[in-house]
Amino acid sequence: MNYDKANSQLDGRCKLSRRIGNNTYLIRHSGVPGDSIHLKLHDTYIMTWYADGRIELNSGGWRTVTTKARMNEYLEDGWGISQVKGQWYLTRYHNGKHEDVCLYDDGLVINPDETVMGGEPIGKVRELLALRRKVNRFATAYAKAFASGNVPKPSAGDCFYCVMREVKTGKPLGECTHDTDHLISHLDEKYYVPSILLRAMETIPVSKAFEQTIHAKWEEKPEYSFFKLDDTWFQSQLKTTVSRYMLRQLGQAA
Repeated sequence: MNYDKANSQLDGRCKLSRRIGNNTYLIRHSGVPGDSIHLKLHDTYIMTWYADGRIELNSGGWRTVTTKARMNEYLEDGWGISQVKGQWYLTRYHNGKHEDVCLYDDGLVINPDETVMGGEPIGKVRELLALRRKVNRFATAYAKAFASGNVPKPSAGDCFYCVMREVKTGKPLGECTHDTDHLISHLDEKYYVPSILLRAMETIPVSKAFEQTIHAKWEEKPEYSFFKLDDTWFQSQLKTTVSRYMLRQLGQAA
């Protein structure tokens, strides 16, 4: 559906509002930035058609099966919303198949010339997913390396950007200088820097028992350990702590 088709459904006594489905209404609105018609589902304007041809999408935070179904029902032919592992994507039918255009985000606008405003470009999304997979593999290997004794106690011999702190803030130097290249190099080179785990425990909440087990290993005092280093739970927590810290330092949601 486009603005003209929505407008044609608001004729006569239905000029301002018309029920077109279960809990679904077309609502006319006039004002800045011009005439517009909303598709209202419950209390949320999930779609807005503007007189200039723009279409705006907004789930209102309700990314439900019904919201997605209504969007797909009333979007213009060729456009759609798909879902993969809980994530929504804006798609377009092109060259005989549906292709992902971008990551869906509320406020996303489809312009009359079929360009899109808002939403992370799909190429960028794939880059971020690849980065998260790389971090996950690194964190898994890091946990195993620690259990094998291949992550020694942090020292001045560690990565300069990971071990050194800025005097004023006390933050790791790499975080203060926004230098993430050295972290990417650790991922690529599989360099299990001890200071990464130390900084991770300072940043990511961990239990005292977990922290004491780490230090017991570094101080070579196994009698103070709460967990065996190859214990499934301990390995999982170590992996999660390192993974969340690395993602945070790389500017990603952890």
